[in-house]
Amino acid sequence: MRRTLLCLALCLAPARLDAQAAPASVDTAKLEFAWPARTTARVEARQYRERKIGAKDDTTDVALTYRMTAVRAGEEYVVSFDDFRLPDGAPPGAQAEITTLVDRVGALLPTYRVSATGEFTRLESTDVIRALVDSLIGRVESEKGPIPPQAKQVVANVRNTMLSDAVLASAAAQEWNALVGTWAGAELEVGEVYGTEGEEPIPIFQGAAIKFQYEFAAIRRMSCDSIAAPSARDCVELQMVSTPDSAAMRQFLERLMTTLMSDAAKGVAFTEFNVENVITLVARPETLLPIALVVTKEVTGAVRAEGKTERIYQLDVKSQRYSYDK
Repeated sequence: MRRTLLCLALCLAPARLDAQAAPASVDTAKLEFAWPARTTARVEARQYRERKIGAKDDTTDVALTYRMTAVRAGEEYVVSFDDFRLPDGAPPGAQAEITTLVDRVGALLPTYRVSATGEFTRLESTDVIRALVDSLIGRVESEKGPIPPQAKQVVANVRNTMLSDAVLASAAAQEWNALVGTWAGAELEVGEVYGTEGEEPIPIFQGAAIKFQYEFAAIRRMSCDSIAAPSARDCVELQMVSTPDSAAMRQFLERLMTTLMSDAAKGVAFTEFNVENVITLVARPETLLPIALVVTKEVTGAVRAEGKTERIYQLDVKSQRYSYDK
């Protein structure tokens, strides 16, 4: 969601939020972007996926840590990511490596710039992501032998389409908006739910967009550190729920599969498709420094292939926890 949608929803807030009518007991969370000139955080990230298609089901759980650094340069911050570390343990097999490739890439973002007011501005570089994909593919082939042609085609399509500058910029903007951009400058009554609608562009297909419905709220004040200071109320829990137009989303997925997948997958059609996205952010309201971010996407629907219709279900949960250098 873009910040303009949040500003629009604030204009539609209940009349009792008017300054003259609001009772003294109203708790308003004022959200300001005020990161220090140099901010360094260690991020513990995890991506969980549960997928069911008919009688088949599988689960993946990918964890890693990395460093996020934001350095102010004039009227912008340069936000970069490095020092990626995977958990200790034996390396996964070749097939599991391919299965989790996109999940890992999804957790790694290129360097980008944001304005001093909290708006995403542009990508700084994209070479790191593409180099990561190439190195992972090379390592799998050197250890396990050539990748099967069908899998190699899928990976190549992802490499050339999903890792384009436009798509990476969109991913970076979404990540930043979940952390800061959506919320910066807003004043939300704690416990009040706001709603609006808007369109999200699809970078893969120029000129295409999908309509979304949004609900968002400052749910409660809470402790930034529940162990060291359980009774503190120095953080605020923010939440946004978004749902796309089901028919438009179904058409987008069919077009995407035709573009990216092998010929065998092009006969697949979605007869039903529903999505709900939930972003939950815990942050310090006076700076919007994040403490924890959880993004969930739940998909339900039905897919028809080879004359049969099967129910589908997928749950994606991406969590990030931030700890800062003293």
